[in-house]
Amino acid sequence: MTLLQRVPNLLTLSRIVLTVFFLFFVYSSQASSFIALLIFIAASLTDYYDGKLARRLNSSSHLGAFLDPLADKILIMGAFISFVGLKLIPAWMVIVILAREFLITGLRLVAAGFDRHIPASRLAKHKMLSQVIAVYLILIFMVSKDFNWFKESLDLFHGI
Repeated sequence: MTLLQRVPNLLTLSRIVLTVFFLFFVYSSQASSFIALLIFIAASLTDYYDGKLARRLNSSSHLGAFLDPLADKILIMGAFISFVGLKLIPAWMVIVILAREFLITGLRLVAAGFDRHIPASRLAKHKMLSQVIAVYLILIFMVSKDFNWFKESLDLFHGI
């Protein structure tokens, strides 16, 4: 496998690393939520491009097939759990999502034990997209609270 063919897996691994930085900035201070939003955007874009590149470079691998959904879960669940800690969403919602993720992952592991592969369905890809959008919206809410002074300044300027 050439270095170029390893890029998709490196993108996937970078999503996990970016998650750590995302969580740091989400919890740092209210003013850093904009940085957290930018990091989350970058991390979620790696999810789009790692698969696209793997198919284009014909470098799909078992490692990539394992790491990609794991990196997705780490990113999304990290975000949702942090939002519970910040009292932005109720814990029961995250518990339901987390239970579903454990159930599906468990079923995939059992299937793998029987040499069966359960690919992600189109519905699962839409689920991931809806979760990413939910995180974006919550982060935008956080950023808008941080920049409330800016909004008020614009309102004042608009009224003049």
